Amino acid sequence: MKKFLSLVCLATLFVGCGNEANADSCPDIEIQIGSGPKYCFNGGRNQTHCVIIQSKEDNLQINNLIINRGNCNYAKYREPSGYTHFVSGTKTDEEKLRQEGVTKEMLLDFFGEPWNFGRREWVRINNCNQQSILEVTVETNKGACTYKFNQ
Repeated sequence: MKKFLSLVCLATLFVGCGNEANADSCPDIEIQIGSGPKYCFNGGRNQTHCVIIQSKEDNLQINNLIINRGNCNYAKYREPSGYTHFVSGTKTDEEKLRQEGVTKEMLLDFFGEPWNFGRREWVRINNCNQQSILEVTVETNKGACTYKFNQ
């Protein structure tokens, strides 16, 4: 019984686990949803809500995120002035930004570059809170997976 309770306590530490796709074809990453400065602190800036991604393998490249099937926007591009563009990750949203002059060079530094084992990044979210995030789709150079969260 004590061992069972220990396992239950350990399981509650993980915010989200499991995915729709075959586990063999999914990139080895950990996804968490955070809220407040304790969990969403990066580069000296406090963020209210975030998705935390950590690579569990080498040479992983994060190309795109889709949060709640495109219904939650996240920070993906930053202009030299510091202005951040929040996107839904959908093809329509990306095309609209290109038409507005947002370029690939403005991508936040962790999109499209190789990650090594252990790298962790915080992705800011601006129109959804921690409780409303039910799924995150991560598109990488090694495949795409959808991670579901039971809030």
